Amino acid sequence: MKSLIFIAFSLCLDHTYAYNLEQVIVNSLEKSEVEKINNSKLKALEADKVSAKSGLHPKIYFKSQITKNENIAKSETHSIYLTQNIYKGGKDLASINLANNSIEAISFSDKSEILNVKINAITYFFQAFSNKLEFQNLKLLEKQSLDRVQEIASRTKIGRSRSQELLSAKAQLASVKAQLLNAEGNYLESQKKLIDFAGVSESDFPEFDINQSLKVFDLKRLEEALLNRPELKNKKLKIEEQQINLDLNKRSHYPTVDLSSNYYLKERTGIYRNSSWDVAITLSMPIYEGYSTDAKIQNSMAKNLEAELNYNSTLLSLKLDLHSKYENFKRYQNQEEAFSEALELSKKNYEESLKDYRLGLISHLDVLTSLNQYLDLKRNTEKNKVLAFMSQKILETSYEIE
Repeated sequence: MKSLIFIAFSLCLDHTYAYNLEQVIVNSLEKSEVEKINNSKLKALEADKVSAKSGLHPKIYFKSQITKNENIAKSETHSIYLTQNIYKGGKDLASINLANNSIEAISFSDKSEILNVKINAITYFFQAFSNKLEFQNLKLLEKQSLDRVQEIASRTKIGRSRSQELLSAKAQLASVKAQLLNAEGNYLESQKKLIDFAGVSESDFPEFDINQSLKVFDLKRLEEALLNRPELKNKKLKIEEQQINLDLNKRSHYPTVDLSSNYYLKERTGIYRNSSWDVAITLSMPIYEGYSTDAKIQNSMAKNLEAELNYNSTLLSLKLDLHSKYENFKRYQNQEEAFSEALELSKKNYEESLKDYRLGLISHLDVLTSLNQYLDLKRNTEKNKVLAFMSQKILETSYEIE
């Protein structure tokens, strides 16, 4: 019961203690550390790119060799050894392209994860806001029901109302209190999600203006924006990655040309006695490798086809998701006017029933019926508005529509 009183009190605090959707999204992104994780991945990929570029540069080593056998006296060779790849069939450039592709893919992966955090933040926010409205409406219903009990009790004492009407009013009040406890649990649960996910304070509450106008979306524009979704961009990069891998494996059939050179730090023996350096150009041509290169090519071709199929599957899935979200939004939007009209009529009906009851024209049960009808419609109208705005915000965020 203490938590129930706390919620009622916190919802009546000054608006400075309220948090809005934008704050929840910002806090959620900070708490998720998505950008820090992806920055760490990016640093690793940048290192891979440097490694790929190193194939274009010469390599210099120090070599020292001491040789001795039973027939020849001990000999020593010390040299500075340089090697440079002149031609590797384009493998180095393909490796650099692969590294660039991976770096670009991380940026889209980052955007995709940020988008998921934002959508979760929007969902959790509107769940908490909807539960807050439900709690407030049930508090109103509790007050109205309590007023009915007190009024009928006083009328029963003077014989103006029957005991059965008083019992009916008390039953209504008890039912509302039970619903209020359930609403309390739902609100606390949704608030706990926001505390964990976005770091909001336990004493704060969500605030949103549901009386503002809903937007009008152009489905064609949404479908065009869909092609820029980070998940789709990432799948397209996967196709490019497999095409680069395929090209890289095909280049294993190409010859390679290497330049190598030694500068000897100590005088050599034998026929090389008067030579302090040498240079060699080596041509290597693969003739037979046990079909390992062909197997890698077949593997790359299969993965390339898989990447294309994954792209088409993701595109279809995103289209279905878009149309579902769009139709849901349109349904909530179309229901808004009907709900508003029904709510206005129901409110007038309740007010008229109170007048008729005090004139003795109708019974207490008729008043309770009109009260329940009015507050049920109020709750359903607000739920529909919350769902409409949640759908709108998810569409705006998912497809970057301003």
